[in-house]
Formats: sequence, C-alpha cells, structure tokens
Amino acid sequence: MSVRNKTTEEIERERLIREHYSPEQQEFIYSMLTHDELAIVDDAIEKFELMSRGADARGKEERASAGRGIEFYFDLARALFVANEMGTDIEEIDNYTPIDLRHYLVLERAWLGAQKHRLEEKLGREMSEQEFIRYCAERNIPRLFRTLYFYHFQKKMSREE
Repeated sequence: MSVRNKTTEEIERERLIREHYSPEQQEFIYSMLTHDELAIVDDAIEKFELMSRGADARGKEERASAGRGIEFYFDLARALFVANEMGTDIEEIDNYTPIDLRHYLVLERAWLGAQKHRLEEKLGREMSEQEFIRYCAERNIPRLFRTLYFYHFQKKMSREE
C-alpha cells in the first residue's frame, strides 16, 4: 500500500483547522468530511465568497487559498450531519424558499461546478451531464447545498405557508 504525500494546501488547511477549531470540532469535521469533500470546499470557497458579494468569478484563474472561508468546513460537516442523521430537520429546511432566487442559483451553480470539477479531477476525465446528474441525485447534493445555504443566509430565506 502506497502512502500519498500531502499537498501544501492540505498541510495549510490542517494547520488552519487546528488553529481555528477545538479538538472536538476538528474530530467532527474529519469524521464527517472525506478528503474529496474537504477539497471541494477548498475549490468552492472563492467562487462562493465572490458570488455571494455579486462578483463575477468566471474570469478568475487563481485557486482559493486553503484558509479562506475556514468556517465552511464546519458548516459543511454540520450540514452533512443534518442530512445524514436528522432527516426531519433537513425536511424543515425544505419549507423555506430563497427570497433572492438569482442569488441562490448563482451560488448553487458555483457549488455544483466545484463539485463537478473535483470529481472530474479525481476520475481523470470529464463527466457527462447524465453521469453528474446521477451522482448528484444519488448523494442528494442539491439538498445538501440548500442546507448549507440556509445556514449561511437564513435572512435570505422565507418560510412557505
């Protein structure tokens, strides 16, 4: 069995998580998020932050630094926990709709784009549209994003009657 060397970004991410979170929170993050999910957060953070402020990230060539948006690691772990363990709570989030649909869709598109990019990198090839749709459906990725969006933008959500 070969041991993979950690990248500089992975080492920096671990250092930042260690400095930012308690040992219990660190354990929670690492127990809930796979290596690929941590990397997806790395890839998505810059786009997510830029688009949440209305900036256009399409022309941006630089990769997000591992430390930006450090709170997203815990938030994603918490969203996954809710999605995996507490179905009734996540169903409650389904009763909320985005007030600014454009904002929601722009961020969702960036999130999904980062997911797809990471998966294609892992596979070493491009994914077909159908393959990516199937992947998202099997893992309930849109609901995961909705949960994460809810945690960050509760004031931009309204409860349906």
